[in-house]
Amino acid sequence: MSDGNLFDKVVEFGMGMAVAQQIPKMMNAANEGASQVAPPPIPQATAYFLAIGGKQYGPFTVQQLQPFVPTGQITPETLVWCQGMTGWQPANSRPDIAPLFAK
Repeated sequence: MSDGNLFDKVVEFGMGMAVAQQIPKMMNAANEGASQVAPPPIPQATAYFLAIGGKQYGPFTVQQLQPFVPTGQITPETLVWCQGMTGWQPANSRPDIAPLFAK
């Protein structure tokens, strides 16, 4: 092995060590930046309002509406509304509520 090869290897080793020492600093900097980014909100159940007898009730989740279907307190024609809707709609027109009326 010539002195040139040995020198090159020592330089490469030294450069590799310098890079290796920088990696933890780079990782910490990346993690600090990432911790400032907020995750999206946890999905929430849709909250529906009902129009029954000229009065507004709610909010209710679909699961909370289920017990009112067999008693007839909520029918397929009961008007419902949730955020994002442009107006009141019959309960059976909503894909997540309509299955409650299936027999």
